[in-house]
Amino acid sequence: MSRTAQSITAQEVVDRIRGDKEAYQDAEVLRFLYHNASMSMRQIGDMFDVSGPAIDYWMQEYGIERREMEEGFRIRQVQDMELGEDSTPRLEDLQQFLD
Repeated sequence: MSRTAQSITAQEVVDRIRGDKEAYQDAEVLRFLYHNASMSMRQIGDMFDVSGPAIDYWMQEYGIERREMEEGFRIRQVQDMELGEDSTPRLEDLQQFLD
């Protein structure tokens, strides 16, 4: 039986990212980073040293629903306030999402 995006844990995401530089091509990893960790496609791309459009491509391939533009702006404002000018979360920042 395949696992759903809701069943993946933050620790599993961190482990997959540490173990695979192409983990951005994993649907569960993308869903978690985009929806649970509220990262933008650009931020995810920066984490893996690939472009935002590359992340967009894989999200489309897997049918991952994108946020409304207004929601993206709201998330960005909060991240800018919390993380400062460099609002790109790092792998270490995902630790806050651990169960």
